[in-house]
Amino acid sequence: MKPYKSLHYSITYIVATMVSGLFCSPLMAQQGSDDEYQLKLEEVIVTAQKREQSLQDVAISITAITGTDLEKFAIRNFNDIVEMIPGLSTNSPGGFAVGTRVIGIRGIQSQSGAWLVAENTVGFYINNTPISAADPRLVDLERVEVLRGPQGTLYGASSLAGVLKLVTRKPGFDGFTGHVQGEISSIKHGGSGTDFQASMNIPLSSNFAIRASAFYDDQPGYIDGRPVDQSGFVVTGPDEKDFNGLKHKGGRIAAYWEPTENFRAHLSFMLNDTAYETGGFVDQFAPDLSDDGPVTFFRFAAIQAVDDDLTSLEIEWDVASFQIQSTTSVFNQASETTEVDTTNFFGLISTPAQISTATYQLERDEFTQEVRLFSTWDSKFNYHVGALYSKREQGYETRFPMIPGSTVFGFPNSDDGFIFWSSSTRLIEEKALFGQITYDFSKQWSATVGARTFKFNTELNDHFRGNLLFVAGGDSILEGESKISDEVYKFDLQFRPNDDLLLYATASEGFRAGGSNFPLPPSPSCMADLEDKIGTPTAPLGYDPDGLWNYEFGMKWTAAEGRVILNAAIFRMDWNDIQVGVSPLCGLNGTVMNAGKAKSEGFELELDAAITEHFTVGGGISYVDATFSDDVSFGGSFIFASAGTRVPDVAEWTGNIRADYTAPITDTITGFARVTLSYRGDRLAIPGIGNTDPKIKDAYEILNLRLGIGWNNWTLALFADNLTNSRPSFSGLPLTVAGSEIQAVTIDYSLRPTSYGLSVRYDFY
Repeated sequence: MKPYKSLHYSITYIVATMVSGLFCSPLMAQQGSDDEYQLKLEEVIVTAQKREQSLQDVAISITAITGTDLEKFAIRNFNDIVEMIPGLSTNSPGGFAVGTRVIGIRGIQSQSGAWLVAENTVGFYINNTPISAADPRLVDLERVEVLRGPQGTLYGASSLAGVLKLVTRKPGFDGFTGHVQGEISSIKHGGSGTDFQASMNIPLSSNFAIRASAFYDDQPGYIDGRPVDQSGFVVTGPDEKDFNGLKHKGGRIAAYWEPTENFRAHLSFMLNDTAYETGGFVDQFAPDLSDDGPVTFFRFAAIQAVDDDLTSLEIEWDVASFQIQSTTSVFNQASETTEVDTTNFFGLISTPAQISTATYQLERDEFTQEVRLFSTWDSKFNYHVGALYSKREQGYETRFPMIPGSTVFGFPNSDDGFIFWSSSTRLIEEKALFGQITYDFSKQWSATVGARTFKFNTELNDHFRGNLLFVAGGDSILEGESKISDEVYKFDLQFRPNDDLLLYATASEGFRAGGSNFPLPPSPSCMADLEDKIGTPTAPLGYDPDGLWNYEFGMKWTAAEGRVILNAAIFRMDWNDIQVGVSPLCGLNGTVMNAGKAKSEGFELELDAAITEHFTVGGGISYVDATFSDDVSFGGSFIFASAGTRVPDVAEWTGNIRADYTAPITDTITGFARVTLSYRGDRLAIPGIGNTDPKIKDAYEILNLRLGIGWNNWTLALFADNLTNSRPSFSGLPLTVAGSEIQAVTIDYSLRPTSYGLSVRYDFY
């Protein structure tokens, strides 16, 4: 039996044992002291329905990681979240992507990439603000919420498969509190790193307070850069050690004002600044070549930098029997990748032959205004209505400079030496009205009906300059506009036989907006490629929306007098008109077309339990069977996937277990041991096309361990992350792609190796 299968069965066995054994706990409690009857799990409050509710009262499959658990288990970035949420998926390990990170839930994951084209299938929110692309550090958060299934009624078209939501801590009036934490670490095959974070809550009066947090993370590199000459086959010097470091810094400052018990205002500003050092091709590195660790070949270094900031104002006003909420926000992002090595493609076909570079720049400016109104009366009838306006402007510039006067296959480059230069802008406006109505038929039965109507308007402007092979006439401008309007609906029925059990059935519709494609050069070779792959000599300038219906049955059960929580759901999703990236066309990426259908079926099960006063455990498991329902093709000879093929980058089985044991050592010293184990099954990298075999990314597991003590306000911890040193393939590409191979070593990227460290924290109250 393969190791990963054995681990999968182990996780399944452990979860099953926990479920079967923990329900005997009430008998154990009855035989103990009276104190044991008070032992219970802390209630988790969520804002999945844009209002505060107990997680056990919300008829949605939700995983919520509290701020306490984020700190206990050192969950600090997006990749940590993925490993802790069953059914959540990505094709990126984190710390590499400058564009939109690809996120999926329940097998519904973008098949079109995520740079200038297409949106994610999962909405990403910071509080009540939708963000198109961000990777903030998880510092000073109240919780992380992951909502499975389409959330189009309250969250809009970006939530085709679900929503990932970060909820920040608000300033409080109770007192001066905060923390300071420092950390040093060492990574296998690499150097040492440092991490610093701090937060502070300052009440300035009985109704006004500010809160500030900051962080600086200097992650060590662990990939050695091996310099090569222009040909890529001759090593020109010694390795440059630890070539891929990362520096991430930022923070947040917020003000909270409550002049009366009926009015509250929360103003915040968040800043992130990230710089990645890398070699060879961006986002990728060569696999391990020796016991000395991973190596990447490079002609020169490249750097990625991302800066973003978010300003938001949230207002709550209680009026009679309803509450008015308003969210106003501005998000800005600028990212740049400098001097990407493209010699293996453009340099080899230029005359004279030369080292070729590329530079990418992306800027986003987003404005969002949403107003919501919901009932607060004591009635069988309740409502939630709202309106949204958002505007996004984004610009993308690409430069492929060459030696002035050089040619490609005899065709000259632009006068200023560009084989290709482009400047593309997009203006995307969304307007929406939405609402939900809930009616309680009795104390046990209730039903909810929701709907959203929306309009999208997209304007594009693309300017190209360069070689005649790539740009018609050497210089061209393309402008266009598209408009889309539609509706989505939601229906659910809830049954609560008692205070501890909630059963629900849901049918909900998801929607993702269409968009515009990056224009392709009208050259003879490109037209021939288009004819072969999509059956037409001209590429589509845009693509249509895709959508799905989700059918779900769920259960939320609080047992053993509050010591055990068991939540489960089974689901089926039918996904239509999928947005698929046809890549590469004419040697370029970025063309999206609609093709095919897919279905996803499965279940989630999550369990949390307070075993004793000192020992708590939790975990979850998810099974997702996501396959294409028919052939995904585009009218030409190219077939993206055949009917029955698994959806790429989606594991059938995912699971995790976490445990926390905390107990007094002396009257003043407390010891603790915390462990997390996550498992992700194998994933499809490339569908099998024709007579080729499908390419599979192997399963992997990640084990993290923290041991420490606490005394007074101090906490000291030793930790080991990725103790199993799992190094899964995230590209999974076994094929030679132009520009992705040097010295016959296929470039790949993966998780960070095993790292060890020491953390010291001081909390003040």
